[in-house]
Amino acid sequence: FGRFFWLYNAGLMISAASMAVNGVLHVLCEDTGNALAGIAGAGHTIMTAGLILLFVAIGQRALTAPAAPAA
Repeated sequence: FGRFFWLYNAGLMISAASMAVNGVLHVLCEDTGNALAGIAGAGHTIMTAGLILLFVAIGQRALTAPAAPAA
C-alpha cells in the first residue's frame, strides 16, 4: 500500500502543479507550449501506475487466507 500512496501522490502533485502553471499562463495570455502538456501527461501516467499498484495490493490481500478469529 505504501508504494501506491507515494507514487499516486507524486503523480497528483506533478499533474496539479503543471495544470496550475498552465492556468496562470493562460490568464496572462502567454504561450504554454507542448512541454507543459507532456509534464501533465507524465503526472497522469504516474497516477495510473499508482492505481495499478493499488489494485495489485488489493488482489494480493483478497487471495490470502483469512486470519483465525480471536477467541
